Amino acid sequence: MPLRDAVSWTVMISGLVQNELFSEAFELFKEMQISGVTPLSSIYSTLLSVSGALASLELGLQFHCIVHKSCFSSDPVINNSLVSMYAKCGDINGAASIFNSMMIRDVISWNSMILGFAHHGLSGRALELFESMKSNGIKPTSVTFLGLLTACSHSGLTDRGWELFNSMNKIYSIRPDMEHYICMIDLLGRAGRISEAEQFVLGLPFEPGHAIWGALLGMCSIGVKDVVIARRVAKRVLQLEPLNAPAHILLRNIYVANGEHRKEELLSVTMRMKGLRKSPGCSWIRLKGAVHVFLSGDGSHPQSNEVLCVLRRLMIHD
Repeated sequence: MPLRDAVSWTVMISGLVQNELFSEAFELFKEMQISGVTPLSSIYSTLLSVSGALASLELGLQFHCIVHKSCFSSDPVINNSLVSMYAKCGDINGAASIFNSMMIRDVISWNSMILGFAHHGLSGRALELFESMKSNGIKPTSVTFLGLLTACSHSGLTDRGWELFNSMNKIYSIRPDMEHYICMIDLLGRAGRISEAEQFVLGLPFEPGHAIWGALLGMCSIGVKDVVIARRVAKRVLQLEPLNAPAHILLRNIYVANGEHRKEELLSVTMRMKGLRKSPGCSWIRLKGAVHVFLSGDGSHPQSNEVLCVLRRLMIHD
């Protein structure tokens, strides 16, 4: 294109983000700045969302500074993105500071902050904010209850979680969807009430799919001593998805935890025959502008030996 306006750049950057080409999106934003085109407000919201998705506080801070220097610092959409970005990057106090400074707050603002508190295990603050939200005349949405149920789950507030779940339809006319049901399974499972979670699934107003049964199987692996329920749930999952590797692995781990080594060996043989294997664990760190990725059992990183030496020294020190 011989001429590119702000819309052209925004559409292209948004397209790269939607296709998860984040590095390319950031590079194109730099080119846009160099070309002298003034960005639209929506582009900052998009790139702040990417910073949050990558949990890159460094990038988020850079974009926050750019926003602060622009005329968009009071834009409620951008402020909502800032709240979400700071929360996802681990700076919950930064998120709260933005939220408290906002002159205009819509339901997205309240939901972003409630979700932030919930994911940081601050259930008390999430529930307090919900009460404040209602006092300010803001009607909760299905997203609000996702945050609240998550908060209750992380803090073991089972009864409060049930109360909120039941109020969705009765008080607020919000029909629970798949994510809310999974939150309830998580809530009951973390509290060790696996049998109750199974009955909850069996009583759903629709035929549960692999997502629901898979969530319940994941809860079975947390601390249940009796593998009867786990075996029953795994059977359901494998009927729906015979090649579901995580289901096989979870069931195998349950057998190991309960000392049923013969069953664990037979299941391992079955997995090999089906060609199933566990995906290696992955972690990464951003250092001096570069992202370093480490896979479990992989020594391909040029400094892997040095990293292992440091880890061994730390283990010996502990």
